[in-house]
Amino acid sequence: MPHAAWIDRIHPDDRAIYREAIADYSGHTGIAFRIEFRVRSEGGRYPWLEVRATMMGESMQAERCLGLVADVTARKEDDAAASERNTRDSLTGLGNRVALMQALEKLGSQLSGVTFALLDIDRFKSVHASIGDQAADQVLAGLAQRLLRRFGKSAEVFRVSGDAFALTFEPNVGAAAIGADLVDACAAPFQQHERNIFATASVGIVSGRDARDPLDLLKNAELALMQAKRQGGACAKVYTPALEAMAPGDAVALEADLRQALKDNQLDLYYQPIVRLSDGSVAGFEGLMRWQHPQKGLIEPSKFIAHCEETGLIVALGKLALDHAAHDLVQWQRFFPLEPALFVSVNLSRRQLLDADLADFLKSIIVKSGLRPGSLTLEVTESAVTAAGGDTKQVLARLKGAGARLAIDDFGTGVSNFNQLKEIPFDTVKLDQSFLGRHAGGASNTDDAVIIGSIVNLAHDLGRDIVVEGVETQAEAEWLRGLGCEYAQGFYFSAPLPRAEALDFIARHYRVETGQA
Repeated sequence: MPHAAWIDRIHPDDRAIYREAIADYSGHTGIAFRIEFRVRSEGGRYPWLEVRATMMGESMQAERCLGLVADVTARKEDDAAASERNTRDSLTGLGNRVALMQALEKLGSQLSGVTFALLDIDRFKSVHASIGDQAADQVLAGLAQRLLRRFGKSAEVFRVSGDAFALTFEPNVGAAAIGADLVDACAAPFQQHERNIFATASVGIVSGRDARDPLDLLKNAELALMQAKRQGGACAKVYTPALEAMAPGDAVALEADLRQALKDNQLDLYYQPIVRLSDGSVAGFEGLMRWQHPQKGLIEPSKFIAHCEETGLIVALGKLALDHAAHDLVQWQRFFPLEPALFVSVNLSRRQLLDADLADFLKSIIVKSGLRPGSLTLEVTESAVTAAGGDTKQVLARLKGAGARLAIDDFGTGVSNFNQLKEIPFDTVKLDQSFLGRHAGGASNTDDAVIIGSIVNLAHDLGRDIVVEGVETQAEAEWLRGLGCEYAQGFYFSAPLPRAEALDFIARHYRVETGQA
């Protein structure tokens, strides 16, 4: 077959590749090369061929080409099928994150015309834990079908992670309307074995006009989604440039700043008073970490504590908090030698519970500072107790043996286990402010009144006292006193105070005639 006739049989899309390869290698005799292309066969089919060959000749310019031609159609079809599998979610059949990025990159300059939505199921981990793997998969598959039925004609739907979906809408579709429709589509429950399973969702919406490229589009949608989550979920937020201020930022830079902050003593404790409900006198304080950044000013713990927990810096941060609390508390106890003594509570995280040196460190600072026995309290959330593992009881016993009191924090908000009150040597139970959510008027005839009353009675029967957080009104304080709660803290009494103002708070509440604060 003449070479020109051979080229004429090559698929039009592959001719340029073939010609370029032949032209390039004709000037390099003795070098092997490999190309793939499609060639027309009988019946109009275009099977894939592979050529493995070497240009031959006595000079640099080739005189002939020697090699093998093989039909590789089956392999190419297998590769295409594998590629399809790699871009498809096996559970829902939707395109996955790889497929999403390919679709966005393919848009090119048309990206500015699309509206993009990122959807995340609210509290899906809790739903999953409650109903199990199989039922959770059924919910995800059902939601995928629901999204396809409702939006399949105007959008392409992807499952981009375990409980997150993405949709790319055609141009000229209103962002706010899309968000409302998506939230509504997820609001109806899924029915399984005569029970309703709710999978409400938060949605972040962004216009392609607000993004430079696909990665920027994703980042903007995630910021909007984050804001929807912060507002309690089951809602949609549209991206605006103002949301950039809420971005998590550079984690590497944050860690570097935190390490420098530890060296430069930029981290300190603020103290929120804990008062006796019987007479309003101050009993102690909760120590809360604050970061006085030289450029950014005062930084709240919500901006850096989670990062410290992830990186392990929380161990150093926790020891700093204990050291500062002991130093301040021993001074207050000398100035105000009360009975019972003033106390300070410091929070412990799961990571700190796993620190083998914590008990020895705690004992050393208590002995060195000369604190009154049992006046330094360690607060541990019930979720941290559960997550720390089976040795938690022994760890907490060692901490108590080192001279600290123990409080279980946020009791009633997680995987509440009343056995923890009996089996673990807690001295205090701290109730979360969520119990006060429906008591703005101090009413005591609700179900929560019964729940709090039961916890208070149980704690007292076991010899534990009660602290309630988040008290904001006089009515709440009086209502809690009537239920028998010993202590409370919250903005009704005082916001967290710097060290000097905490000392002033004690002085202003000190009663000379009784020797009580």
